[in-house]
Amino acid sequence: MEQQPRKMNAFDWVLIFSTLALAVLFVISGILPNLPLFQATIFGQDIPLFMLSVWAWLFLFWIITNVKRMTGVRFTRSNKIALLVALSVLLLYYAYSLMTRQFIYYWDYVLYYRMQVGISKSFHADGFFNGIIDVIKSVWYNSYSLLNNVFLAAPYTFVPRTPNLFVAISAASILPSLYFLIAMFIKVVERFIQPKHGSLFFIGGMTLAVGFPLIHRALLFGQPDLLGLIFVFLIILLTISYDFSKTDFLRYFLLIVLIIMTCASRRWYMFWLVAYFVCYGVYVILQAILKKRWSDVKRTVLFTLATGLTLAVVFLPMIIVVLRAHYSVSYSAYNVSGFSGELKSQAQYLGIGLLAVILTGTVYGIVKSKTRALTIFALIDVFFTIFIFTRIQNMGYHHTLILVPAYLLLMLICFGGICRLEKRWMLALSSTVVLGFCGVNAAVCATSSAESLPSPFSNVALIPPQRTDIQQIRAVNRWILEHCSKGESAYIIPHGYPYNPDVFRSCDYPDFSVSKHVPYGSAVLGTHYFPDDLLLAKYVLTCEPFCNLSLAEKYNTAFLSEIPQKHFTQVAQFDMGNGYIFYVYERILPMDREEIQFYQDTFAQESKQFPELFSVVWDELIKELK
Repeated sequence: MEQQPRKMNAFDWVLIFSTLALAVLFVISGILPNLPLFQATIFGQDIPLFMLSVWAWLFLFWIITNVKRMTGVRFTRSNKIALLVALSVLLLYYAYSLMTRQFIYYWDYVLYYRMQVGISKSFHADGFFNGIIDVIKSVWYNSYSLLNNVFLAAPYTFVPRTPNLFVAISAASILPSLYFLIAMFIKVVERFIQPKHGSLFFIGGMTLAVGFPLIHRALLFGQPDLLGLIFVFLIILLTISYDFSKTDFLRYFLLIVLIIMTCASRRWYMFWLVAYFVCYGVYVILQAILKKRWSDVKRTVLFTLATGLTLAVVFLPMIIVVLRAHYSVSYSAYNVSGFSGELKSQAQYLGIGLLAVILTGTVYGIVKSKTRALTIFALIDVFFTIFIFTRIQNMGYHHTLILVPAYLLLMLICFGGICRLEKRWMLALSSTVVLGFCGVNAAVCATSSAESLPSPFSNVALIPPQRTDIQQIRAVNRWILEHCSKGESAYIIPHGYPYNPDVFRSCDYPDFSVSKHVPYGSAVLGTHYFPDDLLLAKYVLTCEPFCNLSLAEKYNTAFLSEIPQKHFTQVAQFDMGNGYIFYVYERILPMDREEIQFYQDTFAQESKQFPELFSVVWDELIKELK
């Protein structure tokens, strides 16, 4: 049913005036960047950045309220209680997990935290105008944009700047909005299924969503990519019952804005956008053609053109970067098994139990005419998304967030079928089996840190590996700080688990002292440059047994060879207390042509494949010799 035009309300005016105020501040900061206002802070946070973050949440809440009105969703008292209980359970679990863990965030797990610290410093040092420009550039040119950090800046203002509290604030900020939208999604799906027991369906749906481990894995490990899922569910809610039979400019505006926000959140959400809108567009146009509603086709085409033109303008620099890059080559180290292997991985992520629920929902959804189109849409969306994603790389836990809506929909259809049962004993038995298993599955994942869980359960351990070597890592760090002066570095070759350079860099955050002396490291073929610190660092560290990733072991073998070792002497070693021993080598002779030539010969094949990552580095080193 088409929504009627509405009058402006107080929320609309607040958003309009706050947007105008920020726009004025942006212009003034470009002209007069040194005004005291742009240097003011609140609890150490730059006030203009704080204001931008508050505005971002205000804008998001405005979108959510409009989407709720447009979908016509109404929550009963029992629905609200179920939602409140679900959020309470989740937030309590996150708090427990964060308070009991012994974990060092590293690599992608700590990157958003570093970016959060960085965006605060950037806005304070460079001003509001340049800070916003940096955010825009990060969307255009970086794999990780600062959009998520803009949203998290205001909540993060009032807590100590530690990685654990960054995760806590991310959860407290994102989960309420996300699960409110999931609750709306359940109510919309309920209209399609028309269960006989609506209250049970909602409670069961919330149970399935709360206990779905794939939703929580990334955030619990420090990656707030879950924010993008808010935009995804908003897009689904705006399109799931809309067929372009009537013009709705507000809906078009919201969709275009949400598509932009989804792309800006994380670049790989574009795979979901492509798959979803291809499926959606084909469905809408086919329906219109079959019913001979040519005006619907016209509206669909015009919306597509307007959206495409807007995205082309907004993301033109990003489009150029993507077209020039050869991601299938540079990300080849992450493409380990292709499409078929990814299907197997997804089955393992889900586990036999949840996979059975999804398959049951698929069969039931196809059999029932009311849910047939929705079920087929979800299936095609899943397989199409996986197919185009694996043209570049395979999916990690965080990437799998883009499949969560389809998985959840198929589980809801399964449970919706149960809620249509008329015999009470069958209803009680079936719902107990499905929800009982999902609860057990969630509990197993929530209490496990194992790399591999039994096949009936989701292979998604939610407890990070508990470290027993933090004091030993700190001892290595203290040694590095004592022996490295300003400008000197210690290069750590291992690049796997449990040891890699980032483990040492991140161990004492928010103290960044060690990061000034320990480089990020290099190992991934096609992505990382040749580690020139093998020839420039004052110290080089390696370990036994070795922790490998991609080229790391080859770098280690090369370093321990005769020619490089002529330039080093071992000066220290550290027993990490878990079977690993670290050895520290000090450079006693400066690099020379023989050493450079040795690495050139050893990595000739890699340089031939990626000259910009190897030969260019060696050329610069040779220039330094001259």
